[in-house]
Amino acid sequence: MANKNMTDKNIYDTAIVGGGPAGTASAYHAAKLGLKTILFEKNAYPRPKPCGGALSARCIPLLGEHAVDAINCDVDEFRLYSPSFKCFTARDLPGHFVLREEFDEAMAKDARAAGAAVLENRRVKTVTPLPSGDYEIATTANEETVTARSVILSTGFQKKALIRSPVPPETFEKDYLAMTVVSETPIDNKVLEGVGFSEKILGIFFGAVPNGYGWYFVKDGFVNIGIGATAVLLEDVGPLGAYERFVTVLREKGFLPADLELAKERAFPLPFKRTVKRSVFGNVLLVGDSAGFVSPLTGEGLYYAIKGGQLAAEAIFQNKKDGTPLVSYEKNWRKAFGKNLNRYGYLLREAVYKSEARMELAVTLGRYDGKMAGLLNKAIYGVYSYKKTLRKSLFRLPVSIFKTIFKR
Repeated sequence: MANKNMTDKNIYDTAIVGGGPAGTASAYHAAKLGLKTILFEKNAYPRPKPCGGALSARCIPLLGEHAVDAINCDVDEFRLYSPSFKCFTARDLPGHFVLREEFDEAMAKDARAAGAAVLENRRVKTVTPLPSGDYEIATTANEETVTARSVILSTGFQKKALIRSPVPPETFEKDYLAMTVVSETPIDNKVLEGVGFSEKILGIFFGAVPNGYGWYFVKDGFVNIGIGATAVLLEDVGPLGAYERFVTVLREKGFLPADLELAKERAFPLPFKRTVKRSVFGNVLLVGDSAGFVSPLTGEGLYYAIKGGQLAAEAIFQNKKDGTPLVSYEKNWRKAFGKNLNRYGYLLREAVYKSEARMELAVTLGRYDGKMAGLLNKAIYGVYSYKKTLRKSLFRLPVSIFKTIFKR
């Protein structure tokens, strides 16, 4: 391990803090580009990670072979439920499920295979700017330190001293933070077939919680159940209480065998409104949840984490190659998906989640108008951008309303 007296050739081009999909994607792409790369993960793989585990097809070209092989199964059917449990379904849309414990470990394997040093059980204590313009990264393991020319922070949504040191804390709106609670339970596929789930289902339940939704994902040998909503709207019942209510409803509606004991649920915070206002501080780059790369409509973060990691690696490579400023990273991710999240995704969120009546209407329009249903499906799967979805939905709305009135 390098120390404070490292020679120049031992300085890493980039050090990555956090070994989730954003961090491992950054390490994988950085190493593929020939950058000397090191990644610190505070736990050992495989480690539990609360997440729904839905992976859109647009992620596949960005992944290494281990990550692709770690896909649990393809999605057979999408179901969207209204608050009153009305539903429409769709098939033949590209989507996959992963088990995050397996998927994250596979992404770390791809980073190692590409040439990155991936250090597990390494909790980073401080990231300190040096007079040279480099950064010293200190871990809690035997006071070891590493020097790197750039740092990628992929530490999730948190406000710890690690981030405050090189990165000034940002002030967030009261409704910025979402809370999610999720469980992933092993279950025999034949048991699922016994309650009518012989296929792999991506089920979304609008209105299961205020200003949010619940989900029920049927994977190969697992059922993943969770809720996500703006944190301030869960203060009365609490995230765990909202999750338990949703599970109770699923049991009453026959989605779960009455005697199935679910795995222990886990809660985690999630940015659910907009990206950060600034993602580059000197030679420190924010990716994934640290940068707010989460859809305000669906809560999806995997694609934006993985794509953001690729863009961060490319910016560092270009900076080393010809001196292109690292702020190019921010320009590139904003062009790739920033406006889609901050503007159009937020508008769709406001349009859909504002009230139960709007959620009910969205599902009703989809039930009676196949083209409107297709638009909603493609938005959730990432086939259409939110801008395209919003534009097409507004044009389609009069026809959808007409069909709904006369088909009911």
